[in-house]
Amino acid sequence: MEFLLTNGIGGFAMGCSDRVNRRKYHTLLNAARRPPVDRIATVNEIDVILASGDKAHTLEEPGDFARHPGSVEWSTTIGSVPLTIEVAVAHGLNASAIRYTCGPGEEEAELRLLPRLSMRDFHEVCGERPVSDYTVNIDGRKCTIAHPEGVLHLRLSRGHWESHEAWKRGCTYPRETERHYPDTEDLFTPCIAVVPLTNQPTEVIVAIAFDDEPDLNLIDVNLRADHLEKIGRMFLREHPGREDLMPLVHAADDFLVTRNVGGTPLTSIIAGYPWFADWGRDTMIAMPGLLLVTGRFEEAYGALAAFGRHVSQGMIPNRFDDYDGPPHYNTVDASLWFIHACVAYCRASKDQARFRRDLLPACREIIANYMTGTRFGIRMDSTDHLIIAGDETTQLTWMDAKRDGVVFTPRHGKAVEINALWYHAIRLLEEFDEDQTMASLADCVGEAFRETFVRDGQDHLVDCVRPTDRQEWRIMNEIRPNQLFAVCLEHSPLTTDQQRGVVRSAREHLLTDRGMRTLAPCDENYERRFKGDMMARDRAYHNGTVWPWLIGPYAEAVLRSGSFSAESRREALEVIAPIIATLEEGCVGQIAEIFDAEPTHGARLEEGCVAQAWSVAEVLRIAILASE
Repeated sequence: MEFLLTNGIGGFAMGCSDRVNRRKYHTLLNAARRPPVDRIATVNEIDVILASGDKAHTLEEPGDFARHPGSVEWSTTIGSVPLTIEVAVAHGLNASAIRYTCGPGEEEAELRLLPRLSMRDFHEVCGERPVSDYTVNIDGRKCTIAHPEGVLHLRLSRGHWESHEAWKRGCTYPRETERHYPDTEDLFTPCIAVVPLTNQPTEVIVAIAFDDEPDLNLIDVNLRADHLEKIGRMFLREHPGREDLMPLVHAADDFLVTRNVGGTPLTSIIAGYPWFADWGRDTMIAMPGLLLVTGRFEEAYGALAAFGRHVSQGMIPNRFDDYDGPPHYNTVDASLWFIHACVAYCRASKDQARFRRDLLPACREIIANYMTGTRFGIRMDSTDHLIIAGDETTQLTWMDAKRDGVVFTPRHGKAVEINALWYHAIRLLEEFDEDQTMASLADCVGEAFRETFVRDGQDHLVDCVRPTDRQEWRIMNEIRPNQLFAVCLEHSPLTTDQQRGVVRSAREHLLTDRGMRTLAPCDENYERRFKGDMMARDRAYHNGTVWPWLIGPYAEAVLRSGSFSAESRREALEVIAPIIATLEEGCVGQIAEIFDAEPTHGARLEEGCVAQAWSVAEVLRIAILASE
């Protein structure tokens, strides 16, 4: 199993239960230089040696592994001496704490700790670099290492540091080998910690901090646990008696980070660990499950207001620039999800005043610009009032895999979920429309939606209609989960019978015990496995591969088409149960990004993210929605 410990500003520690690093991301601290991004791998591992007389024992057996809220722990022995190792990150700081509790032993000895450093961008690996890159300053319990990537501080609660220049060469990461990425690097050891032991138990904390000098009183293994306890109490105020959902609440918090936008700190959402950053689409889709269900309304407002301030030509940023450049605008659905999230915030928080003042104008600007036209050919077709977007070179929907100029799931034109979101957004704003123009527009969109995407004699909806060179429309009649958004959203353009047909189709062709397939197995483009080189993986990404987050749209479609009956609630809870069970698999305490399309639906942890925001968000949201 893998573990993930996050610090709330984009940094994290990550590794395996057997203490063997299998990824370039497995370190005791990946620090975010520009929170929550620009992350630097610092200390990959700390080797442990027990020296007694002329004997030296190196820790090899990992022992028993346990994960606690905010920390992980191993109970083992070194030589014949009991040893406990606990790792935690400090909330809100680029810092980690590793606590070693050793003994009691039968005679005096020394515990020696050797930190292994990489000091690189966390996406890269590196070979041996000149020792002159490292300027090491040792002062008793303090060791400071200046490096071109930044300054690393190592602090001891007892014992002292000694100079010890050495290299650990040829460290290979098999997960990177499987992903067809560079997989081997050399790690530098600038110092060694020497901690005298006695025949009584001895505790020593090694604090690791990047750039800012650490305070041992602040960097403690309990810091993150205290934060998780606080957000747990907040959740239980909203949902008394739901202690059973606390693992999901804790998992949700891993994705919530602080980002500075225009001088103002705001809450953003990391899309997935270990390699994704925070994105607009993922933030809006995941927000109801991560922030609204958990009662974190101020953080939700801050994020929405920040995106609202950056609406440009009717589009919210899909991501803010990692290096203080302008925001990036490159999706058709993120802005429509923004409207959905804004209204959901207003209803959950009862904050009508700030919604009307700060969010509603941005929502109206989006509708207006989608009607007249904006970037990437996104516009309302004047003939049927549906949204058309993109061309054969773009990937503007969530099915956005593209590599070397190849768009693997071309969905330009009129996509089913985009127009379901368009209809839903118009109906939502109808409530705040004084002259009823929204109602009239929604009626036109609903009628055109049924004419375009519903076909007689079949349950499933057309996935997309694409323009051709002959000014015609090519019907892409694939069975994909995107059709579910025409049912699961509060405002559906479909009749009840049509909604139930969509659910039947999805249940028959797409539903698995790990989420929804992205393409039906009967399709000639269906891919059974997500593996191989980057081109092969991108081809499979949305052509069969199972995504757990899509269980949310499916379960809500079941609830809405079933009028929230007892039977529909039972099915909704049943389909999320196996996904909740995966919290004890793979990356313990988290839900993966993707699974294989075919049984046994193995999590693609070597290729996909081991922890994905909307996977957790949608399962948590449905767990509450189906139980209310």
